[in-house]
Amino acid sequence: MIKQIIFALFVGIVVTFFIAKQDKWIQHKVGQIFKEVLEQSFDCSISFVVKKVNFFSPKLVLEQVVVCPRDDSKNWQWRCNRYVTTCTWGHFFDHGSIDISVTMDGLEMSSAIVDGSLAITPHLAKIIQVPSLPIPAFLKSLILKRATLHVTDKAETIDGTIQWHSSSAKIDNVFKSTIYIIDGQLAICNKIVITAPTGNLKIDFDTAKNIKVSVHIDSSFELPYLGEYNTCYLTGVWDHNNGR
Repeated sequence: MIKQIIFALFVGIVVTFFIAKQDKWIQHKVGQIFKEVLEQSFDCSISFVVKKVNFFSPKLVLEQVVVCPRDDSKNWQWRCNRYVTTCTWGHFFDHGSIDISVTMDGLEMSSAIVDGSLAITPHLAKIIQVPSLPIPAFLKSLILKRATLHVTDKAETIDGTIQWHSSSAKIDNVFKSTIYIIDGQLAICNKIVITAPTGNLKIDFDTAKNIKVSVHIDSSFELPYLGEYNTCYLTGVWDHNNGR
């Protein structure tokens, strides 16, 4: 009798979760909560379309995502075709925190250069660190597919684009990223000075206290003004405040 009751409860829970993840009202409410949390945590405005909600293996799938500053500065923006975030019940019950994994496909970022640095940098730092939430959470992994960054300055003397794929994961207090550069170019005063960058870039963000950055690069690019032999190679290491 007890086994029958437990089985009936289990079936009821399964059916409830299945109906809930298909329900448009549930999807809208989950999306609304997710929007409020992101806007408050990262001080931004965000819009998207909820495509899927899964409660068994926690997953939220968004499409047509657009993120920009709350103010009217228009110094940065990012958008992506598809945004998938997941976590695991096992980690939550074992550690009492949420392990967030994110995959973005068709990411396009744009940023102005303000006071010598990218305007979007503080926003990206908040995403990596994940601010305080009612339930502790951290960014476990981040995968970017077909990503593009477009950079300009207010004087319009610098115009650069870089395209890449990347995979990142948090190990202890270090957020490790491997970036595969596939294309791009840099123009200064409307003259193209760098084209066809390719190679690998490894970046470690140590978030224990203050953010410390370690960079390893192995890449090549072309300098059109050098003529026939215009391919250059760049390899090196930048470890916190030291480079070689």
